[in-house]
Amino acid sequence: MNLPFLLEGETLYSWAGAVHMLNPSPSAVETSSRLYRAPHAALLHDFPSHLDQLKARHPDLPQPAVGLALRHTLLGYFLVHRSAQVCSGLLRSVTLGSESYLKFKLGIAASRVGGHHPLKGCQACFDEQLERHGRCYWRLVHQLPSVHACDTHDALLQVAWDATTPVHRRGWILPRSGLPRTWVSYPMVGETVFQRLRQLSAFSANWVRLAPSTFDESRLAQVYRAGLRERGLMTSGGNLRLAEIVKLLRHHFQGLEALAEYRWLSCMKEGQFGFPGSMLRTIPRSGHPLKHLLLIAVTFENWADFVCSYAASGELEVISESPRVPEQRISKTSQLRSQFADRVRGGEASISAAARFLGISVSTGVRWAKLGGFEYTPRPKVLDREKLVNVRRLLRRGLEKLQISAKLSVSVVSISRLLSSEPELAGAWRSSRHELARKANRARIVAAARVALPKTMTELRKTPGSGFAWLTRHDGEWLAANAQRLVSSDHGRRP
Repeated sequence: MNLPFLLEGETLYSWAGAVHMLNPSPSAVETSSRLYRAPHAALLHDFPSHLDQLKARHPDLPQPAVGLALRHTLLGYFLVHRSAQVCSGLLRSVTLGSESYLKFKLGIAASRVGGHHPLKGCQACFDEQLERHGRCYWRLVHQLPSVHACDTHDALLQVAWDATTPVHRRGWILPRSGLPRTWVSYPMVGETVFQRLRQLSAFSANWVRLAPSTFDESRLAQVYRAGLRERGLMTSGGNLRLAEIVKLLRHHFQGLEALAEYRWLSCMKEGQFGFPGSMLRTIPRSGHPLKHLLLIAVTFENWADFVCSYAASGELEVISESPRVPEQRISKTSQLRSQFADRVRGGEASISAAARFLGISVSTGVRWAKLGGFEYTPRPKVLDREKLVNVRRLLRRGLEKLQISAKLSVSVVSISRLLSSEPELAGAWRSSRHELARKANRARIVAAARVALPKTMTELRKTPGSGFAWLTRHDGEWLAANAQRLVSSDHGRRP
């Protein structure tokens, strides 16, 4: 085969399309099989598969299999803030074969950002590529979900729109050749919005160059909190002013809702804290890279300030051939908890005195003392014994905090503190919540199948309110075992 050079910053999808153009064959499936020994691997425009086979058959490629995944596909963008264990498992899967439900495991499906990842490009870039290399190609950085402006030509990108679902394409869409497409321009935006997009594009280019597991999400949350504290968005007691943070985000990125990837921003309304509320916790939930970049952009003036805040000394590693195992770091909370334990255990101070000395609330000190097994004389609780028993009973049944609060006239804060101080109760509550969600989603998909009468699982997945996504992530074995019944003509019988 005549193989073109895999250019720096070029996607594997673009390179495979160039191979197909240089080596005419009856079908794209044959080209893919000759490259990857897999009939459809070369047609995946965003995520890789079977990369060990590609490297084994074409050893002259400039990167090892893992390097190809990280530098020439979107996968590296989603691994920068994931744990070393997750990164190693996913990279092993996509190099040795293919990974089922990859977008679900990366949290893309639940992020509301969208997982379509349309092909995007800059016409001025294509002109320069054609003159310099004799062919045009898709730049990886332009395909990132958080990039909508060209960093070279200060212009909005265009989308290569094709009505065919990517998994059903049997060919390549290339910038100036390949399958037919329609160039769609993003809506015109004002100068302020455009500068926000340019900043996000620049931050995204820095983000994607980093190694897997470079960032730890708990530490990222601490960095964001410190930056927001400097902006006066934290109370004297150390609590974030989430309503004001949401207002700041809406104001800072006002106008971005005109772009499809940012429409979900309009869902952040007063009293609904959305992703800031979940990603700024001491133990945060995992977030889409785009959401991390939004927090970085609204908290820091430039990328250098963010890096300095995250790593006071040393430089962040650039992308490597294998995932970096992050060093063990002791968080500020762990340090405070250790100092608290030393003071109380050594008899230097009481729980309340140690808490005041370290700048934490007394209730937090009591919770740490309870978790540490320290002997102390508890003060009378605001909740009477009977109410406390009822709260524990309802938590074990899996009721939501708001339901319990309304039912027993107990604040949500009190319920949260009770859960954090009793790990066994918290575990039982989460287990019950999960079981209730499983039963509800099973019933939901059965009901959806009875109404929609789908002929395939794809049709069932597209049925609104079917619960398919939740079941795929949390109850995949049951879904696979009942797939045939759900899409059969006999929907009257419950699986």
